[in-house]
Formats: sequence, structure tokens, C-alpha cells
Amino acid sequence: MPADEGVQFQARAEDGACIRVIVRGEAPSSLSAFLPKLGLVETGIDSAVEAETTLDVELGSEPGQAYLESSLGLFAASHLQSAVAIHAALIRAGSQVLLLPAPSLSGKTSMCVAARRASHEVLGDEYVLVDPQSGLLRTWPRAMRIRDGRSSRREDIDIELGTLQPTLVAVLRYDEQSDAHTDQPLTVRVLTPGELAVELISNTLCAQYRPEDSLAAVMAIARQTPGVMGTRAEAGPALRALLDLEL
Repeated sequence: MPADEGVQFQARAEDGACIRVIVRGEAPSSLSAFLPKLGLVETGIDSAVEAETTLDVELGSEPGQAYLESSLGLFAASHLQSAVAIHAALIRAGSQVLLLPAPSLSGKTSMCVAARRASHEVLGDEYVLVDPQSGLLRTWPRAMRIRDGRSSRREDIDIELGTLQPTLVAVLRYDEQSDAHTDQPLTVRVLTPGELAVELISNTLCAQYRPEDSLAAVMAIARQTPGVMGTRAEAGPALRALLDLEL
């Protein structure tokens, strides 16, 4: 292989879709450390297999490494065969199980950090896996990546090996103005099951590849779980207010 083509790596997802990675410059002897713990298997390079996605990366910096890890995780979660992956955080506080669906950079991790500080269990801050028949949840096994300026640090989640029934789904947006009103750190309205399903499907990774399973998964949750939508202030007070909600 010519040097300017970089080091190549290929992996196969559960549904057979393949992803190929081209690493420019200095590369580790193996890229398996960047693979998610679920959903992707490293394979040999096969030019006869068409890759659905090709990544061209440089791994000499932390942002490059984080991009590769996140991209491989997204590909794996999008191409699962059984479970449906939702972009969400998952927090357990005693008997309460909170599902917080939201896209990246929307404050899920800050809620998880606040939960950990309050001695609650953090079961995920990136994806949550949903059984499309029952609506029960499973954890996505990846450590939290907590951003601190331009760098980040990792903190392990509390792995749950079984399934969980969510007790509340909360679709929250951080509002800076709310921080000035500490007496009201959370403002929400109750969602109808239809509204909740729409919010969940908008954060479902495989809606394009498995629309029927995706719809079944979000409807299973929406039929049996209350949902709220609104704005929050600082994560700690907002989480306490969320746990104190009476619906």
C-alpha cells in the first residue's frame, strides 16, 4: 500500500454494514481500542466489500482520537440489529429512572455529572438501547466524556446488565436566563404520548435504517411512561427539581 494512502482499518456492524478508516500520519499498531464495546467487529480489508462509510482521520491529537471513537460508536449504534439506540442520558435515582433524550452538546453530560455528585447512578450519557417490543432500556457501555474547555476526561458509567423500565422521560433545554432565577430551576409542561413519541424519534439513530422498529420502540416508551418538555437552569438544581416532580 502506498505510504500516502495511510493505514487502513475496516469493521463490520451487526447488520452487515461496513465502515473503513484511513489513518494519516503516525498510527497505532491496532485501532481496536477505538472500537465500541458493542456492535462493531474488526475485519480484514476487503476491497470487494463496499464500505458504507469511510473516515479519513489523523490520530496525533485528542480531538482526532475523540472524533474516531465517536464516529465508530455512532456507526455501531445506528446499525444494531435488535435494540434501537436513542441519543440520550440515563440516570437512576433510587426507584426513579430518568431518560433524557437530546442531541450532542445539549447538556446531557452536565446532568449526569450532577447526578453522580448527588450519589445517583449514571447509566449512560451518549446512547440508550431500547427493546422495540417492550420499551425496556439497556445501557450503552461507554465511559462519560466530560469536556473541560478544549480537553476532556473520562469517567466510567454504572453498568446495568439487566433491563430497566423508565419512570420519566424529560426533554430539556438549558436556558442561561433560568440561572438567574434559582427559585425556579426547571420549567416544564407535560407531553402527550404522541408528542413524546415525536421527541424520541427525532433522537433515534436508526430511524432511517429500521423505521418500523424505531417507531415501535418510541411508542412502547410513550404509551407507558410520562414525559415532560421544557427548560432548565444549572444541572444540579434542575435535576433535584426533576426528581421532585409529581405527575
